[in-house]
Amino acid sequence: MKLRVKTLLIVGVTAIVMSMVLGAAMYVIVNSSYTEIEGKNITSEMRGVVKQLEQEETRLVSTSSDWSSWDDTYSFVNDLNQDYIQGNLQSNAFNKLKINFMLFYNSSDALVYAAAFNLEQNARINLSDKLFAYIKENSDFLLAHSNLSYTRHGLFFLGENEPAYLVAMTPILQSNNTGPIQGTLIMGNLLDEDEIKSIEDFTELDIKFLPPSSQLIENTKKSQTLLNGQPVYFKLINSSYAIGYWVLDDILGAPAFAIEVGSNRVEQYQGFLLIQNLVFTLLFSIVIFIGLNMVVLDRLVTSRLQSLTDSVDEIKESKDLTKKLYIKGDDEISALEKSFDTMLTSLHAAWALRDLTELSLKKKVQELERFKSLTVDREIRMTELKKQLNDLRIDTGRKT
Repeated sequence: MKLRVKTLLIVGVTAIVMSMVLGAAMYVIVNSSYTEIEGKNITSEMRGVVKQLEQEETRLVSTSSDWSSWDDTYSFVNDLNQDYIQGNLQSNAFNKLKINFMLFYNSSDALVYAAAFNLEQNARINLSDKLFAYIKENSDFLLAHSNLSYTRHGLFFLGENEPAYLVAMTPILQSNNTGPIQGTLIMGNLLDEDEIKSIEDFTELDIKFLPPSSQLIENTKKSQTLLNGQPVYFKLINSSYAIGYWVLDDILGAPAFAIEVGSNRVEQYQGFLLIQNLVFTLLFSIVIFIGLNMVVLDRLVTSRLQSLTDSVDEIKESKDLTKKLYIKGDDEISALEKSFDTMLTSLHAAWALRDLTELSLKKKVQELERFKSLTVDREIRMTELKKQLNDLRIDTGRKT
């Protein structure tokens, strides 16, 4: 594998791993930060819902106090005169007051009159028997008056299949706010679909009133986010929607129901867009970084190494060790080129020395061959001469 390819792979893999690590880190940081912001926003939105209920309670208390501290009401709980009913307890009065029902109890805690209307349909409605049973069961608390300025307000929650009731209870007094107390006036509204829809329209939120399950109450207690001293439970549904829960106590102090407020995760979406833009910017920067690195690497390293390789191949093919390399710069590759050039010079000197040595050896061999030729031939001739001399002696000895 070529150096260029190896470098590209190493740089590319390193850049990808870095981008993944940085992307994951940014996701964790941004997600946790925006989740915290969303929790605060949900709590703020829920505060708007609770504030609406509190304002409604305040309005009910004020209205109920006006009606209960009135001579006509003071007389009505005792004589139940029809003029009071015809003049004050008709649908137009309830629409004007924006209340659903009035309950009149006398000083003996007995219900003497009840009137209830559906404001949308402008028609009378019958209240649940469970409502009257609830008031009767808790009359010692709900209908007892410790003083003339007594007021009590809050929620009635009678079960899953029953609507919640927002009520205000005030003592029935004379117009000058003197007694003795003649009973209790209970004014209230049903927290039904119409009422919830009006709160949704005002707050522009998705709102539900749910019976508080034991698990929901437990989860809410663990939350560190508080609203009016009560913990708020925040739950992520998906990447685009979140829900907050706030458990409301009824007028007796027991958990009555949970307000569920749903909200689009706008901040989370913005966080994801931010992460996406950061990742794209990071990837673009990495591509530019890799490109610049490859250009610089090719210009400063690989192209020069390729040029060095080509020069060495050319010298190898020409077998001319006197050629010099083109050396440029003062870095490691330049040092390598200088080393190659020095090596070629040394090789050329070695080859020249070898040639001289071979020439000298060749001359010596030739001289040895001449010497051998002279000495060996002489010996041969001397040997032959000695043999002829011996033969002559032998022949001469025989003749004598």
